[in-house]
Amino acid sequence: MKQILFLSFILMSIICCSDKSTNPLPQYKPIEWTPPPTNDAGFAIITEFPDSVVKSIGSGSLRVLSAADERVAWVSDIELSIIISTEDGGSSWKIISPPIEGKLYTIEAVDSLTLWIGTDHGEIFKSEDGGYNWVLQHKSGFINYIEFFDENIGIAMGDPVGSSTNPL
Repeated sequence: MKQILFLSFILMSIICCSDKSTNPLPQYKPIEWTPPPTNDAGFAIITEFPDSVVKSIGSGSLRVLSAADERVAWVSDIELSIIISTEDGGSSWKIISPPIEGKLYTIEAVDSLTLWIGTDHGEIFKSEDGGYNWVLQHKSGFINYIEFFDENIGIAMGDPVGSSTNPL
């Protein structure tokens, strides 16, 4: 009987405490393009963002690049509110569609899995799995800059609600 009660408690804890703010796995869309040349260590040499990637998404509103290391980087597109990411130093790219209401204004990579984003609707989201799932951390104002020093300590700046630059 004690075992059944214990298992019931564990099951209820899992159901009650599950994070309902995460989203199902997004549908990533691979982007086809010719990979750049690599250096002696095997990392891509990218001197400018490839036109073929920009043309494939149909937008030229790339705003912020944030690299976690030599292989993992994210680029935000303000008009489409998407993130374009690479996990292999730029040899391939994929599109991530975060669950945001506003336009994607800022992006900050802490490491290869931890990513923070901010929007013009004051949303701050965090992903701890490279963009597969997102958790809303804050909402107010207009977030146009995020900087993190580790996965949980950082700053965010923006405009207050009702300011002349943010009429929300």
